[in-house]
Amino acid sequence: PAGESAGDLLVFIEALAERGRQIGRTTGSCVLVEPPTRYQCTSTVSLPDGTLTIVGRPDLGKKVARGAITGGTGRYRRARGTVRVERLGDETERIIYTILD
Repeated sequence: PAGESAGDLLVFIEALAERGRQIGRTTGSCVLVEPPTRYQCTSTVSLPDGTLTIVGRPDLGKKVARGAITGGTGRYRRARGTVRVERLGDETERIIYTILD
């Protein structure tokens, strides 16, 4: 149907920076499951020493979203943990990865 509806797909590529220096990127997709703001998302975080896989069910209408680190490759091949995403502005987020391995 016209407008937002369940099943709509959001695809993203985002640069990851630390202290103004790019250190990697995140690529992923989200499916709208409960309109207008609740999604089911999967993403891959690419870093110099490997990748992390992330899943979550964020509500894009809220300022903070949480997800789970479900694995990875390279240095992060045994990684598990959590992700906290804080929206700071239209184009800026603070992402906190808590990695357990």
